[in-house]
Amino acid sequence: MDINETANFVLVQIIARIAVPLFFIISGYLFFAKLDNEREWNDYANVTALKHYVFRLGKLYLIWSIFYLPFNYLLVRGDGLHAMTFLRYLRDFFFTGSYYHLWFLPALMVAVCAVYVLRRYVSLTTTIIISALLYLIGMLGNVYPQMIEELPYIGRAYHYYIQLFVTTRNGIFFGMLFISLGAYFAQGRMVVSRSTLGPFIGFVLSLCALFGECFFLKRTRIYA
Repeated sequence: MDINETANFVLVQIIARIAVPLFFIISGYLFFAKLDNEREWNDYANVTALKHYVFRLGKLYLIWSIFYLPFNYLLVRGDGLHAMTFLRYLRDFFFTGSYYHLWFLPALMVAVCAVYVLRRYVSLTTTIIISALLYLIGMLGNVYPQMIEELPYIGRAYHYYIQLFVTTRNGIFFGMLFISLGAYFAQGRMVVSRSTLGPFIGFVLSLCALFGECFFLKRTRIYA
């Protein structure tokens, strides 16, 4: 039983949700900081760094997927094991995570590759703008699906998308924005001074906006 429902909501639905975006930003920073900006994006050294990074993540993802296989079995054993169960597992493995809370690993691999490819053809600023637009679309689909479903044509496209990919919480519609932000900090090797008020004020305003939206969603029962 929760000691305090509001405190539990603030901790679980607001504060804890900052962790994954921060993880993606840090991951983007650490990866793109390794690259040689003096070389081309299709340079052997940079491409090798990308392949090595994705391979290590893929190996980690595979190990944890094997570890969670018994738990997956417990989830589906009531429905029986058949071809459709296996196909759904394959779909989840590549798109939503082999186990529901492992989604961030395939999302991270896809996001890093997508941002890397974009950086080969467009500037970092353009990459961030494209990623931000995709993030807004993804958040509409993830948090406000009723709004999208009511739109002509778009609602139908969204329906077919969900049938195949299940969710917009993935590397394209979620991870790319934070990976590109990490790349932004890595490119400039930026250090924020403790005396700089701008980033602090931006953080406070963003946090207030997050609290406001989450309590609005709770009031309208979009959040449980």
